[in-house]
Amino acid sequence: MPWHHDGSAITTPVNVASRKTYRGVNVITLWAAAHAAGYPAGIWGTYRQWQEIGAQVRKGERGHLVVFWKMSDRDSGAERQEGADDHDEPARGMFARGYTVFNCTQVDGYTPPTVPVLPEAERIERAERFCAALSIDIRHGGSRACYIPSRDHVQMPEFACFRDAVAYYAVLLHDAGTLLAPGTASAAISPGGSARPPTQWRNARSSFSAP
Repeated sequence: MPWHHDGSAITTPVNVASRKTYRGVNVITLWAAAHAAGYPAGIWGTYRQWQEIGAQVRKGERGHLVVFWKMSDRDSGAERQEGADDHDEPARGMFARGYTVFNCTQVDGYTPPTVPVLPEAERIERAERFCAALSIDIRHGGSRACYIPSRDHVQMPEFACFRDAVAYYAVLLHDAGTLLAPGTASAAISPGGSARPPTQWRNARSSFSAP
């Protein structure tokens, strides 16, 4: 993803001790927990794991269940069927073990890694003029980048969240293209009833090429 997400609802959950990502249903479980609680980071650990790095889960915090599956060889002597070949491989089974984990927001004594911030000085003047010439409603905030038809505006994360200026303008123009795509209702009529002229892209290109 070309921008840094300020929440954990779409980032892959990571274990604080092993630094490995959670897998399977645990990803969905921790995504849902993070979204419901509004956790700003996707770093998780058990009560003991937080203690081992000098952090402490706050009193009254509720953990979330994750499940790990392992393969194991069953007892071949007790479960071997009558007449089975002695050279048959032992049957293999799976067993699950549950653990309770806590998000880094639920503990004291731990500071999540800082996220790089893209400075305002990195803005590209000609790209800014091009976007302004499109005369569309562009709003910033949150963690989504998309065109919202019901509100007729492009929603973008803050400029500082992107890894570089090129990524910001690439995402912005992609969603602006969705809004102004020929043949779409949004390209023809705005909610106020005013038509968007088909020359809008050409006017913006003229602004972009101006000295």
